[in-house]
Amino acid sequence: MSQTKLETIAENLSAEISNAVKAKRMKVKTLLKHFNYEKRSEESATRITDLLAERGVVIQPSIMKMGDEWKLKLDDQVYLLANKELSIDDLMDAKVISLDNNRNQWFAKLPGRNFRNEKEVESKFLIPLLNYLGYTEDDRFDGMPVSGAEGSKKTKLFIDFALFNNSDEALNEQVLLIAEAKCHMLLDKTNDLSTAMKQATSYALHSSCSFGIITDAKLIKVMRFSFKKEHREPIFECSIDDLQEKFDTLYNLISKDNLSRYYKRLQQ
Repeated sequence: MSQTKLETIAENLSAEISNAVKAKRMKVKTLLKHFNYEKRSEESATRITDLLAERGVVIQPSIMKMGDEWKLKLDDQVYLLANKELSIDDLMDAKVISLDNNRNQWFAKLPGRNFRNEKEVESKFLIPLLNYLGYTEDDRFDGMPVSGAEGSKKTKLFIDFALFNNSDEALNEQVLLIAEAKCHMLLDKTNDLSTAMKQATSYALHSSCSFGIITDAKLIKVMRFSFKKEHREPIFECSIDDLQEKFDTLYNLISKDNLSRYYKRLQQ
């Protein structure tokens, strides 16, 4: 099918979704047939995802191939969502997080600590931080590949950490948060920061994820993605020196509990 016809289908579907009172649900195989694809492939999944995202429609969970196999079966249901700007404050229960001794000790050791490479940023800073945000080892997909295509050429993106809620069937295969580690102090450089943010936006688009955290273990930046735009300014940022003081705010933005609540509300 020509690109023009595919764009027309996407325009009509996005208009229908934008005018709907409730989120639209359909089976994966129905969505493929809607775009006249007989079979699911990296190319068809990428084209449908991109065409709808360009028009402000997000597919949740993602229909892309994540990992070595298709996570969603053809009979599984997905939500087609207009890119809502839900208020985070209205959806998330603000709470003060009581810090245990281990966490206090971890925070106390952070200022001035040196991380020698990206792997150390991951293992010694980002993974413990994700744990404190409520994500268990089972919720975390390390180095998650997302298979796609540019035309007939297959592509593969690798997300440092994709975070799920594996204890909640209602959020089956929905990526709650993507987390990216960078070399220590890399984000101080404007060009490197811009590249990191664009990269995270691409990862978020193809995993149908609305939030991301990027850190070089000196700066922490949280993004909320809107796929009609390349990227936005961070909705939260702080230095590692201020993390203990600002942890409550970070928790209320991207903890497992609060993001689970956020994505469920999107589906209503």
